[in-house]
Amino acid sequence: MQKFYSIILFSALLTTLIGCQNETDAKSNISSNVDSEKVVEETIYKINEEAFITNENSENVYSITMDSVEVVEVDGNYQDYLELDWLPRDTKQMLVLTYTYKYVSEDDKLDELEINPEDFQVFDEDNRALEYITIGSSDYPFDATIFQAIKHGRSVQTYGPYALKKDTNLIQVDFSSELYQQTLTFEISLGPNDAS
Repeated sequence: MQKFYSIILFSALLTTLIGCQNETDAKSNISSNVDSEKVVEETIYKINEEAFITNENSENVYSITMDSVEVVEVDGNYQDYLELDWLPRDTKQMLVLTYTYKYVSEDDKLDELEINPEDFQVFDEDNRALEYITIGSSDYPFDATIFQAIKHGRSVQTYGPYALKKDTNLIQVDFSSELYQQTLTFEISLGPNDAS
């Protein structure tokens, strides 16, 4: 009988120790998960502020700067384009976003850098997405958008037009780098002295 009680006591003790160990491991895992999470504070960039995409060593690889924003009224000059579906029918204005991208320092993951206007997500102050407009080489009032692949040490300034369907005082531009798993966000006021 004493052997039976010893086995039960030993089993209870073993169960208690294993349970305590699992609880300790769980607490340890929770605290290590909290410690390993990076606290990422999102920076909102403004017009003419250079924003950098960095590599895993926190070295700057390339940058984007929003140089200016111009709002162009859609008037009689655009009737031909409306009829050709060049411009969305409910477009009230065109927002022209001029930006510069630079390949700052060479990185093994990136042979060439090319940032198209379609790579940006542009939103009005109501968080409504603006549609990118494809422009041909002689479309009024702009020349064709020129973006190109560049090697490190080079930069390109270009622009992208977007359809604005209602008046807005503020736009937000998001750029996401899938390669480096980072997002840059720009907020640009469209007040009389703020846009360019």
